[in-house]
Formats: sequence, C-alpha cells, structure tokens
Amino acid sequence: MSALYRMCFGGVANQGGGCIYVGNGKIFGADGGGVLYRGSYTERAGEMHVSVTLSAVADAVKLVTGYRLAKEENLPLSAKWPCDFANGVQQIQVGGKTVDICFEKIGDI
Repeated sequence: MSALYRMCFGGVANQGGGCIYVGNGKIFGADGGGVLYRGSYTERAGEMHVSVTLSAVADAVKLVTGYRLAKEENLPLSAKWPCDFANGVQQIQVGGKTVDICFEKIGDI
C-alpha cells in the first residue's frame, strides 16, 4: 500500500477535506482548513494501527470538532482501522469528539 487519498471528514462543528499520502508505514497530508498531518502506521491482523499528529499552519485553526489548534501545538491522535480503510466511513476521536472520515484513492505512488 502506497497511495495518495482524498479525504472528506465531518465533526460536530464543521466538515472539511484534504489529501493524504499513506504508504511504507508513513502518513503525510494537509487539509483545506490549514492542518498538517504527520504520522505512521503498522499493519497487524488485517488492521492498521494509526498514529498521527495534527499541527496548524496558522494560529487558532478551528478543527471540525470546534477545537482551536494553536500554531505551536501538536495534537496526537491514534486509531485502529481496517487495512482497506478507503472502503467505508472510518472514525477517529479528536479531543473526545468523534470525527467521521471517508477516503477515496486517487492513485498508487
């Protein structure tokens, strides 16, 4: 697995989208709201164990949960998803609030 994905996501305060690379144990991406995604994953027994840190390109970027992310702040997130994560809606907890995420594969890299 090494590909670029379009992602669409929604929380209690808003919705958004962006692009993310997933491959070779690494995750990198950005969204239209000014958030950068950097992390890693491992695959075990048909699951992806995801660990991603969110950071903002500007101060007080509002996340889809309503939380405001400061420019110097790093927000760590983790989740377990199926290895075919682009098949259906996935969820992740951000500050105790659920965010629904859909991925669409753009192409292999």
